[in-house]
Order: sequence, then C-alpha cells, then structure tokens
Amino acid sequence: MLKQKNLPNKILCLITDTKIKNQEETLNIIENSVSNGFNMIQLREKHMSSLDLLNFGRKIKKIINNRALFIINDRVDIAIALKSDGIHFGENSIPIELVKNLIGKKFLIGKSIHQVNSSLIEYDSIINYWILGSIYKTLSHPNSKPIGLSPILELKKISKTPIIGIGGIDDKNSKNVIKKGCSGVAVKRFILESQKINEDTKLILESIA
Repeated sequence: MLKQKNLPNKILCLITDTKIKNQEETLNIIENSVSNGFNMIQLREKHMSSLDLLNFGRKIKKIINNRALFIINDRVDIAIALKSDGIHFGENSIPIELVKNLIGKKFLIGKSIHQVNSSLIEYDSIINYWILGSIYKTLSHPNSKPIGLSPILELKKISKTPIIGIGGIDDKNSKNVIKKGCSGVAVKRFILESQKINEDTKLILESIA
C-alpha cells in the first residue's frame, strides 16, 4: 500500500510546460533541476491527451526516482495510474471532497487559489499545501493582475496549511515570498527558459533557505 510522503520544510517546485520546452528538453531540465535541489515536480500539461500524459509522466517519474515529490495537476486518474506522490487541484478542478474518499491518504493534496477569503479554512483538514498567486506579474497569466505579497499574510491568519508562492518568482524576489510566510515557491519560466539551469537552481535554492 502506498504511504503518503511528507512535504519538505522548504519547497522548491518546478511546473512543466511543454509549450515552452518540448518533452525531451523538459526531461533534461527536470534531471538537472532535481539533481541541483528541486524537491517537487508538478506535471501540468492540459493540452496533452490522456495517453500522452501518462507516457510523459512515466518518463518523469523514472527520472525523479524518488529524489523529489512527483505531483500530477488535476488528473486524478493519471495520478492513480502513475502512483504519484500527490495531486494538485486548480480553482476550477473537480471538488476535492468528491474524490477525497477515492484517493484516501495515499496522496499529498494541493490546491491553487488566487484570492483569500474565510471560506478557505474548510480545506485545512483535507489538503497538504496551498499554491497562492500570481504573486508577481507573469507571462503565464499575462492578463491577470498580480496579487502581491499581502495575501500571504492574510492566508496565514486563517490557515495553518503550508503555502507555496507562484507567479513571476525568481532568485531575486523569492526571499521576500518566504519572509512573508510561504514554505516554498513554484517556478516555471525561470527554469524552463534558463540558459544556466544549474546555476539558477542553486541561486533560488539559496534564496529560500
């Protein structure tokens, strides 16, 4: 039986996007990133067919080889098939409470939020981490207004669940995100578009330590 893994004290998450880098390039980036300190990889490829996502996920899992947490975005079926470490739910995903009994305690569960309100406290007993953002301006959501750092403090007041900051985060601003109360950061373009992945990975890892 699968046993739920623990979250690292400081989370450094890479989110995949094969529209930025193709599959082969992404696999190489994951290898370099995990080898240099990334401890969470989230497979997020909403444009892929189920079979392509499954096959790509198998390759990622093999590369990670238990050196980092392997999280599947949104797709409960793929997470179960791959026996991933966790499932991440977006704001428009299927309600977590509908599948909580199905997945039991085998998986870490994360949820994305873009604004903070008191109703979020109901998730404290069923999720393991939040992803909050976009903190800063990001090309991934060019039409969305950044929420800034204040919502981190607001969420900390109502929830004891660890928070991962996302959106326009790099080695220059990640320290501020941690200082406000986040347990880690998630990045995409900072690493996927990096010309010096090893160096940039070490820099952002040092910045959140």
